[in-house]
Amino acid sequence: MPTDGLIHRVGKAREQRRAEAAWRSVIKSGTSSQAADAQLNLGLLLAQRQDVNGAVAAFQHAIDSGHIDHAPAAALNLGAILAAAGDGEGALRAYRVCIESSHPRHAPAAARGLGVLLDERGDADGAQAAFQQAVGSADREQSAAAGVNLAIMLSRLGDAAGAEAAYEAALAAGHPEHSPHAGVGLGQLRAARGDVDGAAAAYRRAIESGHEEWGPAAALELGGLLHRSGDAGAATTAWQRAADSGHKDWAPAASAALGDLLASQGATGQARAAYQRAVASGHPRYGASAATSLGVMLSGQGYLAGARAAYEQAVKIGNAETRPRAEFNLGDLLLRSGDIAGARECFQRAADSGHADIAPAAARGLGISLAKEGDLAGAESAYRRAIASGHPDISPRATVNLGNLLRQRRQYEAAQAVYQTALQSGHEQAAIFAAHNLAWMLEEVGDADAAAVMYQQVIDAADKNSSPVAAISLGHMLQREGNLDGARAAYKQAFGSGHAEAEQEAASRLASWPLATSWDVPGQPWQAPEQGAPQI
Repeated sequence: MPTDGLIHRVGKAREQRRAEAAWRSVIKSGTSSQAADAQLNLGLLLAQRQDVNGAVAAFQHAIDSGHIDHAPAAALNLGAILAAAGDGEGALRAYRVCIESSHPRHAPAAARGLGVLLDERGDADGAQAAFQQAVGSADREQSAAAGVNLAIMLSRLGDAAGAEAAYEAALAAGHPEHSPHAGVGLGQLRAARGDVDGAAAAYRRAIESGHEEWGPAAALELGGLLHRSGDAGAATTAWQRAADSGHKDWAPAASAALGDLLASQGATGQARAAYQRAVASGHPRYGASAATSLGVMLSGQGYLAGARAAYEQAVKIGNAETRPRAEFNLGDLLLRSGDIAGARECFQRAADSGHADIAPAAARGLGISLAKEGDLAGAESAYRRAIASGHPDISPRATVNLGNLLRQRRQYEAAQAVYQTALQSGHEQAAIFAAHNLAWMLEEVGDADAAAVMYQQVIDAADKNSSPVAAISLGHMLQREGNLDGARAAYKQAFGSGHAEAEQEAASRLASWPLATSWDVPGQPWQAPEQGAPQI
């Protein structure tokens, strides 16, 4: 059993006991100045040992000494330990004692501590006054730090102009720790109001500081700003800098962003390398996100085995935010590959995740999988779950799926009511699918007039996929009904659509004019629009 850690702890404890004995000896026999210093150091020692009551007593003795340096320092530390212990009122009193001392080093720190405490207690005005006192001090560290605190508070309260001014002051202070933080915050505020040049300048100040945290963060933000502004080359440079920083968060985030940019430019080999760099970090957010994006890219290229491996890696390293998306896309890939059981399991996990966007989509995918397995009751439950989510995109789409399922069961009245809900949803694609499926159902039950109205509604929507198919379906139905002029007009509406199969079918029908009602024209559509579960 290793003993190094134990020996270190025992040695440290002995040192602390000797120090405590020494400070107590000074308190008992030293001068008043020495005793005040000893009480301060004894308080710090006891605070380190989590002896709150002992530390409070020692600090209070140092405060009571009235020493020009040690009393303010003790009041500052007393405020901090009481705030951490949940004694807000006591902390307020201690901080104010320190502030009233006007000590050039401790009073600004106490003003900042007071501001943080008042902000936590909901006293924005009091917090702002305290922060401003620290900002206006000659202490560069506390001035910059309080400026950042003030900016964060004002931004949260909706005072963007005040927050920007506070960040500017903190940046101007030139503190090596807090000013780079201010540069990132200032850049974000300027970017939010559309000041691209001002934001870029603030980010570059932070980058140039070389700060190990805020430098890479600024490079990441600058890359996003430049990309949104259309300067892909400069964005690449900024993101590459962040990726090369080795920062545990911002490097994988930048690599993932680089992968997305390169993939959008068609540089798939470079994109793959950038994605894999992010994935290799094992970061539960950015690494998993990059793995999912890599899977989408590989799937689009037809490399399904690679896409599956990427999605599985995203599931393995992801967290509650990123794993559901990977599960959903893996489920979609398995569904399209014919592994219905595997798809169902993925969709089930993603649906149970509670993710605001993915869970409804996964519930719909689960319904599709269950329907393919013949479990119509389970599919109906899943579709209703997706519908109940109220998701603006998924709920209307799942409504169409439910209508199709009810139609499959020959529950025509219920199906028609569900299709009507989708038609009235305001979702353009769902309304088109609902109208098309309702038209087929009405034709199926023999209501040709109502079916014709629905088919024409789909045609008039000018959808590149559904409208030409609806024109052919309408032509077939009218031909079978003996309305040859109507059938001819319907077929003509398929021309110019760019839908090769529909145009070929229309040309074939019209080439044999006049049409004969004795032709074997199927009552069901010759081609149906896809209603799969697209990747997200």
